[in-house]
Amino acid sequence: MNTSPLEPPSWSRQRWLLAVGLVFAAQVVMIVLLAERPGRAVASPQFGATINLALDAKSAQKLAELPALGDPTLFALPNLQGFSGSAWLRFAPLQHQFTNWSEPPRWLEMDAASLGKTFLEFVGTNHTTPSLIADKPLPALAISGPSLTNAPVLTKSEVRLEGDLATRKLLNPAALPSWPHSDILTNTEVQLLVDARGDTQVTTLLASCGRNDADQFAIRFAAGARFQPFQKNGPGEPASSQPTWGKMTFQWHTIPLLITNSASAGL
Repeated sequence: MNTSPLEPPSWSRQRWLLAVGLVFAAQVVMIVLLAERPGRAVASPQFGATINLALDAKSAQKLAELPALGDPTLFALPNLQGFSGSAWLRFAPLQHQFTNWSEPPRWLEMDAASLGKTFLEFVGTNHTTPSLIADKPLPALAISGPSLTNAPVLTKSEVRLEGDLATRKLLNPAALPSWPHSDILTNTEVQLLVDARGDTQVTTLLASCGRNDADQFAIRFAAGARFQPFQKNGPGEPASSQPTWGKMTFQWHTIPLLITNSASAGL
């Protein structure tokens, strides 16, 4: 027994034409039934009253000469011939002024009567006292003698450590000589580079005192100087290996040349 799905039977050509004709007829019937039918025209009501202008012959003539008198929109709409024409249809254009306008210069008038008035008021209210030159003290006289200072007088030559070397002790201090000279010698300044062991590695002359043998002595003294070496910071920790920069300043003591010459002559 074979079971096959049922298929709907297909419409024939006559059946399709009958269905289309029925749909068309139904539409025609609906149009006829729902169409609006023209109503009966209603007559407009007649205005029973009339308006007559009671004017004299001259006024009637002026009204008759108006070209727009027969226009029904004369008073309802804006019209150049009516009252609105002169009210807002005819207007003068506005005058525009630029924003960068500047006023022309106007010179102030000079009052000749007030010239010098301010200066006269200043002179009248500010009186200066005359300078009394004779009351001033006399100027100090120029003295060719030596100027005295509060600094102590050196009795021997000294050396002073400056910079980072001031924190390290000099292990080989020595007495510095006094130099025979006719005037006071300035300081000799020598720059030093000292290693961690305390030995001087580099010496540089920074400032001369004006005497060559004194400067050379200062350089030799700085080159042979020994300083306290760096100590270990703690057990098991090495000492610092960083070099130390500093400066030696030599303050020289001078002795007069006359004393030196007399002493050498006596010998």
